[in-house]
Amino acid sequence: MLCLPAILTLTWCLTVCQADIVSDLAQQSGTVYLPGDSGFEEKRKVMNAACTAQPAVIVVPNFDQDVSTIIKAAKANNIELSVRSGGHSYTCTNIKEGGLHMDMRSFNKLEMVDTTLSPTGKALKLGPGR
Repeated sequence: MLCLPAILTLTWCLTVCQADIVSDLAQQSGTVYLPGDSGFEEKRKVMNAACTAQPAVIVVPNFDQDVSTIIKAAKANNIELSVRSGGHSYTCTNIKEGGLHMDMRSFNKLEMVDTTLSPTGKALKLGPGR
């Protein structure tokens, strides 16, 4: 199913398309929050209280592979994707009305990895979360 732009059809998309994207998100291991779910509002809030956008779905991925699945689900359902790391956005651009919001705060680790791209053979992998 193809969703129309959420800004024009938010109510329709929240009821019809939400089911489609939730079904697509079942392929990943992260937690999916819908409006009204316990934890949804806590995940939605950002540092700037003036940002009041209500995404249709919030997803907290557990693994790198989940991130790929979430991005593909947003694209397949023609739903705007927003990504949160720290939640600081003076202009409220880090969360989209009626969109899919991916909360990356749990990706807050530093990891030394082997790579052929560095002269030392090592690189530091940084998570975007806080």
